[in-house]
Amino acid sequence: MLLTDANANGLAKNYDAAEASLSRAVRIGGNNPWVWIGKAQLRLAQSEPKAASAFARKAKALALHDARAQARAATLLEEAVKLTP
Repeated sequence: MLLTDANANGLAKNYDAAEASLSRAVRIGGNNPWVWIGKAQLRLAQSEPKAASAFARKAKALALHDARAQARAATLLEEAVKLTP
């Protein structure tokens, strides 16, 4: 639910609400790679590629047994690296 809310708010460019949902998700389930993927996506949307890279790396490290999360984190990392000055 929190990740769904964060995604919907991010798409609506309501970044403060998206961040609030993701921060709560970190407190509840900080070992979930999808939480960090959400944070990486949000930072990319906010044009913060360095932070997005860090969150994507964390997601990738946590997604050892989730190939889909590994792939999404890798894609986000590539996008962030391309945008990093």
